[in-house]
Amino acid sequence: SGACALITMGNLKRILILGSAGRMSSGTARDLLATYSHSIEKLIIADSSNERLDILRESLTDSRIETNVIDVTDRQIILSLLAKCDVYINAVPTFAGLQMDIFHACFEAERITWITEAWAGITAIFGLGADPGLSNILCRVVADRLDRIDKMSLYWAAKFIGDENPILIPPYNLSTVLAEYGNLSQQFLNGKLQQVPAQSGFETIDLPEPFGKTSFIHSEHSEPLTVPFANAFKEKGIQEFTWKLSLPEREHQAWIRLVKAGFGETFDEDVTLPNGTSVRPVDVLQVVIDRNIERHKKRIPDQELHEIHFSIG
Repeated sequence: SGACALITMGNLKRILILGSAGRMSSGTARDLLATYSHSIEKLIIADSSNERLDILRESLTDSRIETNVIDVTDRQIILSLLAKCDVYINAVPTFAGLQMDIFHACFEAERITWITEAWAGITAIFGLGADPGLSNILCRVVADRLDRIDKMSLYWAAKFIGDENPILIPPYNLSTVLAEYGNLSQQFLNGKLQQVPAQSGFETIDLPEPFGKTSFIHSEHSEPLTVPFANAFKEKGIQEFTWKLSLPEREHQAWIRLVKAGFGETFDEDVTLPNGTSVRPVDVLQVVIDRNIERHKKRIPDQELHEIHFSIG
């Protein structure tokens, strides 16, 4: 749900979104082209999936759009696209592991030659989504109201209103969900980062409707690695900062069971099938989930999704 913008030049009229056909980034594209947005001359949307790009093209009929089907590991293609833009928005999933490669391509596109000037002239803004993004702003709002901070907790919850959905639909990138449920996470405890078990830190909070009593767990997220180290928090003596997640109960149980079945911390490590073929469990699961959604899309009910972000300090 987070994103990163790399601003490379002074004129901000041409924008590139890499990984632009995903759920989060397609919304970014719509916002940039909307009448309430600042005027832009060109929006370059690039993704590895032609199918997803086709869907996005159909929904965005705007002459300012340029679309590209690309291999995000091809440095020369990335450089050629960066040469066309003033602002680059990175929406490639975190678990693709390409963030630093893309950042260095941005540096190369600016032709920075002196090591001591490696960051000069380039501004990178991290976490432009909901979590991280709005969550960090919430924490700062709380911090500004406190003279001293001993402890701060950040929470995100989602709840569906409507008929129960018999089809499992990932709320965001599948690798991200599996990591949140299967990986150890780092939380800021007793003044330092510490690893805690997956799905630990169980806590129930009574929230306003439509949420009611809501249960939360620790999960892997970036805020504990950044927020307590910012001056606004560090200077006020913060000793504990945690992040907790709550997905709708039936979906929550489904992800727990998938982790129990082996789609946990090793979801992206190859396994060998009896016929000798090597596959990543997450790739198999993604194909199965996509097929199930397509086959049974008529069974998917209309639901209202409610989300809440809040911080307690």
